[in-house]
Amino acid sequence: MAWVFDEHKRLELLSQLERAFGSVLKGAGIGPREADAMDYYTDPQAARARDVEQRWQEIPDPVLESAPTALCFTDRAGFQFLLPAFMRHGLEHPLSSSTVLDSTLFALTRSSASEFLRQYPLESGQVVFVARFLHFWMLENRSFVCTSPASEQVVLEWLERAGQSL
Repeated sequence: MAWVFDEHKRLELLSQLERAFGSVLKGAGIGPREADAMDYYTDPQAARARDVEQRWQEIPDPVLESAPTALCFTDRAGFQFLLPAFMRHGLEHPLSSSTVLDSTLFALTRSSASEFLRQYPLESGQVVFVARFLHFWMLENRSFVCTSPASEQVVLEWLERAGQSL
């Protein structure tokens, strides 16, 4: 079965991602290798030394692919740093990034948008982008990803928070 995406919309989302998250830096946050080390009970300090990227745009795809659970093992600053990299990967590799994409969607829909934003505050333009990203994957392309009525309800809440309509 061939997957069909609205290619124009996918490319527009990539452009919007850069506008919404372009200035996000790592700072002192936990990076992908350190988070992966925490997941696998290996040496997080040695892994932290390898997390040299300061801009999320610099994180190589193979690093994200080898650490798909990193969003679950990072701190607030690390999450805000990694989130756009994970979303970028899902948009750039829509047919080959199911683990990275599924992890991203899970992280964004495991709780309500309100709860998420209390834990990980985002700027208004970032909230709008996340709502559009979720809408693209979980409502427009739901046959490609795992969804449930509960996760779809969370997407609708993100859209409401962002002031977006269907």
